[in-house]
Amino acid sequence: MNRKLLALFLMVGILIFAASLPAMAYPGMSDSEGNTAQGESPGGIIFEAHHFFITPNETGIEVSETYVINNPGEAVTGDKTIELAVPEGVTEIIPYRGLEEGAYQLDEGNLVLSQEITQGQNVIAFGYTIKSDDTTFPFKETVNFSTSFVSVILPPHGMAVTNEDFTDDGVQQFDENTQYKVFSKSQLEQGTELNFQVAFSGSGPAASGGTDPHNEGGTGAVTQAAPEFHSAGHIRFWQQSPFAGMNAHLFLFLVIVVPIAATGYYFYRRSQDAAEMARANSEDEEEEQFQKLLKKQDSLMSKLKELEMQRKNKEIDDETYNKLKDTYKKRLIKVRAKLKEFVG
Repeated sequence: MNRKLLALFLMVGILIFAASLPAMAYPGMSDSEGNTAQGESPGGIIFEAHHFFITPNETGIEVSETYVINNPGEAVTGDKTIELAVPEGVTEIIPYRGLEEGAYQLDEGNLVLSQEITQGQNVIAFGYTIKSDDTTFPFKETVNFSTSFVSVILPPHGMAVTNEDFTDDGVQQFDENTQYKVFSKSQLEQGTELNFQVAFSGSGPAASGGTDPHNEGGTGAVTQAAPEFHSAGHIRFWQQSPFAGMNAHLFLFLVIVVPIAATGYYFYRRSQDAAEMARANSEDEEEEQFQKLLKKQDSLMSKLKELEMQRKNKEIDDETYNKLKDTYKKRLIKVRAKLKEFVG
């Protein structure tokens, strides 16, 4: 039983340790060419994640892009602090978060920022609409900064990313009433091409039926008011962990409920073993007492026999004989009464 408990605790420990590996590896992990794994820019800015939220509308699709940027050094200022690539054909953007008015502009397929990039984490989000009657929407842009993690988040039904180099992470529960289908890709190097296609499984945008944000199943358009979900760091760590294929809530159940159950079972078994040991000790004491009573009974029987021999040989008088015989018999009756308690 102890071996089973040890194996159970070892398994839970391995699960927790393995889940924490990505978080421990990120800060200093380097690739074979000496570039930091987090996609560090020449100015020290780190692009941790890039999320595409894509939903259909009546004329095409609505796209919301969110960048999670970490600046570990001093604030970055200048006329061009960051250039973010946008898909071909985008001529107008809607600022959602992190964009200062008058501090950005579209220039030859890039969103050029002139605002200050403060120290610490910066989140920049913006949206745009792509109008088309096609059932496939290509996204093709050059990555200006190495990026650790890219995700494409779609309604749970009716749309999919068709590129094989994106991992289908399945439908994820973002909150109690909202689900999205997630596709992801890790480690995009600076200068490489981000190329993927979003395709409708029906006959076009209208077939997906996802324009109403109150639709059942959470298939509404993703805007700046889209439901909050786990932080980009949590998503990245989870998607790149050995358990990315497991439901995150099931994993949480395993690492929380299983240890609690195992601990409870351990103390239950401990109390059971203690009770069993106490019973065993009690049985040993009873057996020892039973054997003593048997010996005492044999001793009294021997004394009575010896007393009869002494009387027969006239070694003792009648008064002494009767007195000793009465004493031995009383003791023998008490011993036999106690023995009867043991044998029932």
